[in-house]
This record gives sequence, C-alpha cells and structure tokens, in this order.
Amino acid sequence: MKKIVISTMLLSSLVLGTTLTANAENFEGKTKGDIQLKDGKGSEGGPDDPGDKTDPVDPEVPEEIDPPEDGGDKTEGALKFAYVPNLKFGDNNMIQAKGNAHYYARYTNVVIKETQQKEKRASFFQVDDVRGGAKGWKVSLANNGIFETPDKKYSMKANLYINDMTIRTNSGIAEKPTVKNDLVGTELSKYTKISTSDNSGVEIVTAVPGTGFGSWSVRIGSTGNPINQEVNNGSKQKEVEERNPAVMLEVLPGMKVTDSVYSTDLIWNLSDTI
Repeated sequence: MKKIVISTMLLSSLVLGTTLTANAENFEGKTKGDIQLKDGKGSEGGPDDPGDKTDPVDPEVPEEIDPPEDGGDKTEGALKFAYVPNLKFGDNNMIQAKGNAHYYARYTNVVIKETQQKEKRASFFQVDDVRGGAKGWKVSLANNGIFETPDKKYSMKANLYINDMTIRTNSGIAEKPTVKNDLVGTELSKYTKISTSDNSGVEIVTAVPGTGFGSWSVRIGSTGNPINQEVNNGSKQKEVEERNPAVMLEVLPGMKVTDSVYSTDLIWNLSDTI
C-alpha cells in the first residue's frame, strides 16, 4: 500500500499591542507573539460513523464507532486511512449454471461508542488529512479479479464494481473532495469497474489542491436502497437477503462449489500526488 507523506510547517503571527505612557505623552511599542504548527497525528481511536441517507448529511459532531465487525485495515501518519473495509459477499450464495452471476455485498454492523447501539451500515472508508495547507490527495482501489481458496486448489474470475458513493465531512468543512461515481442503479453502465487484469488502481476519490484537509468518510451505498439477493440457507423455501447493490461482484463462468471461502486482495492506495 503506497503512502507518501510530506512534512509541512506553518508560521502564524499574532500581533499584540503594548502601550507605554510617560509624562503625559503617548508612546507605542509593538511586539509579536508567534506559534509554529507541524503535522498532526489525525484522529485517535475508532473511525467516525459514515451515516446513512436517513441521517443529516453533515452532522457537526459525528459519532465515533468501534471498528466494524467485518474488519478492515488502517495506516498511520498525517495523511492516512483511518479505516478501509473488508468487503463481504456472504457464505450462502447460490451457484449459477451458466452465464455471469451477480452477487452483492452484505451490509456491515457498527457499534456507536457512546450509546453502544448497533447500527447497520453500507461499506465505507475514512481518510484523515492533518498536514495543513489543503495540499490535496487521491484514493485508488485495485483488484486483479482472481479469487482463490486458501489452498489455491480452486480459483475463479470475478469483477468488482462499485457506485452510489457519498462523501461526508467529519470536520464541518464545506468544500468537499470529489467521488468517482455517485450513480444509483444495478445496470452495468452505472457502475465503475475496479478489477483489471494488470491490477492497476482505479481512482475513486480526488481532493484537488485547496480541498481535502480534515476527516472524510466515503460511503459506498446505503441501507435505504437494498437489493434482495436469493440465498441458500438450507431451507426448501425461497429465501432472500437484503444486500448492498452499490458493491457488486460479477462472477464469470467456471465457478465451483467448495466448503472453502474464495478470497481476493483489495489494494487501497492513498496518495498525495495529484
């Protein structure tokens, strides 16, 4: 995971007026107070709640949450990922005999730290930038489209697609970075394809210079717009599960049923090179 951090310094002068009086005449002396600022460390603890479409778009004080139960990763530094997610497509998906099969990501559960209340959320990631100067950054996501079992006995080809991205400030900043795809819908034309044969990254969020300072949550999808995925839980009756249509996996022909889990690497890249 590539991470570039540039150290910055900012000098701020505070002008203080000092008045000296002698023999009824007025004299002025002028002095200065100064302060030097360096890179911050970003937010501590868990990520912030990315919210949902039923919540206010930009709350002044976002609620801190425990790391989502599906797990994920984070980086360190003045420009960092406070959280990037694992994407879970479930263990009860039904195989398709021919053609391409489409599966959608499960929602994740988060726990609000203050209330300990559990909430369902769409997949999200969080970027913190406390370098100062709003120098800009970009996020890209890479995947090679190959899913394998742990013993590498079985593999399958699949393409990851995303859409319906929403960015939300955790710092009360109005000027937002730009998301790659905010379209909603399950037509293939409305998605951004992430998987590539050469595993090259696809840019999904851009903060041009002058934007991006602070803390930002980027949500992919919403619990307010689910899709019903037909699943197999061992029942003879048809069963469906509400999934997130904004994160879609297109599995190509040749899949095989196995007790093992197929997995792939998702490479999240945060760069200060715009």
